[in-house]
Amino acid sequence: IACAYVSRGKRDSLLAQGTASLSELAQHIRAAHTVVLVIAAADVSVLRLTVPPLSAGKLRAALPNLLEDKLLGEVDDVVIAASSSQTGQRTLALVQRDWFKAWLTTLRELGAQQMRAVPEQLCLPLAGDTVSASLTVSDAGISLALRTSEFAGLGLIVANRAAVLSSLRSIAQTGAINLY
Repeated sequence: IACAYVSRGKRDSLLAQGTASLSELAQHIRAAHTVVLVIAAADVSVLRLTVPPLSAGKLRAALPNLLEDKLLGEVDDVVIAASSSQTGQRTLALVQRDWFKAWLTTLRELGAQQMRAVPEQLCLPLAGDTVSASLTVSDAGISLALRTSEFAGLGLIVANRAAVLSSLRSIAQTGAINLY
């Protein structure tokens, strides 16, 4: 599997970047203080949910029940990460459990010590009231990642190039789109 990567040093200096297989990245992974896995926008769901003020333990127990009617599949099949509370709401990121565990296991086997995961759509910069979007071409089609606000974004894969603009416009119906 070819992976895009960036290796940063002290004071955020750029050490290396490019695309390489995981085995080729093993040396960078072992040397890294923290490995950040940027999850493709189409592979993670990001949503906002009103959540009562709860301790971390009680929140962990309550989230499956709060999400059950919002999921197409079983809540036990996803990993849920919750942000801190922002005015009674939390941003939740959901990713398929087996897929995520496989990635974490692979990174540990390659020597990763500390790991973090972030949704691709929330890595896009924000600029005023515009929507930020990025396009990535792959064998599956064109992956779109969109950040619609500080705490919201989504991802989808468009099968053909002709549908990209209409897909963008159906999500961001008015206003400017910053495309990366």
